[in-house]
Amino acid sequence: MHPLITVIIPTYNRGGLIESAIMSVLEQTYGNFELLIIDDGSIDSSRKIILNISDHRIKYMYQVNHGVSAARNLGLLHARGRWIAFLDSDDVWDRSYLSSVVNKIIRFPTLQIIFTNALKLGFKEAPFELFEEKRIVNKEHKEFDIITKPTEFFIEHRLNELPCLVIEKKAFIDLVKFDESMSIAEDVNFILNVSILVSFMGVQYNPLVKIIRHDDDAGHLSKQAVSDGIYTFKCLEKTYENLMTCELPISTTIKISKELSTHRRAIGNLFLKQGEKEIAKAYYKLSHKGHPSLKSMAKIIISTLPLSIQKALIFKGKNITP
Repeated sequence: MHPLITVIIPTYNRGGLIESAIMSVLEQTYGNFELLIIDDGSIDSSRKIILNISDHRIKYMYQVNHGVSAARNLGLLHARGRWIAFLDSDDVWDRSYLSSVVNKIIRFPTLQIIFTNALKLGFKEAPFELFEEKRIVNKEHKEFDIITKPTEFFIEHRLNELPCLVIEKKAFIDLVKFDESMSIAEDVNFILNVSILVSFMGVQYNPLVKIIRHDDDAGHLSKQAVSDGIYTFKCLEKTYENLMTCELPISTTIKISKELSTHRRAIGNLFLKQGEKEIAKAYYKLSHKGHPSLKSMAKIIISTLPLSIQKALIFKGKNITP
């Protein structure tokens, strides 16, 4: 019998964490799944830990280090399930996660994506819900809702949490893969490119996923330089530029255009922070040309002032918020 769901876990040197992620899948109350673990060239204890777990639903694959996108693409290549679920090797699912998803698949056969709320741990002193952070309001206190404009929903709330996502394979498998040229923001790129292919998306409000920030994650993030920030926003810019070439509803195109403009202002801010005022000015102009706004116009006007005054007015002691 073919599995209904393929779960893909990419991992790299997560020997101290991978077992918890794996067990959270194996202990699901729903059992008709396969678990593909893609080891992206780990040199720690990951391989030994994974192979010591005995379960016929696990398929372990090792590849020379090519990055998380290549690892996920290898998983997609070997996936046999009708639905694809993703889990990071340092996150975990509630035991009822897959059964809840399957229940919605059966009840609402037109669904092509299901996105589930999560509990985020280690980011602040106390845990908090993803939907609270992203301002997704459940006014009617529903357990579940159906979204008819998935792309707009993802853009409006800036959702990129793959462990919360389950997708019908036939909706995207021949058209969308993870962009292996992107070492960051590849999740946003993938989700948005899938979202433009589907019409109906389910949203589960109960937090059945745990997204966990670990000490080594915090250390890595704190070392990212401003130049890395520019690369991140340029990757996002590339994603939105490509989406602008697609034939989409007008309301969706407007949201994409607005988001592209926002990211271009952010790139301008980062170049300004480096002292590259002319490049910053060019990005502010590009932002305004693509989606005219008072914010972009204000940045263009400010960019005519001396550099020290520009920085004082734009940053005001804060970060790169566009």
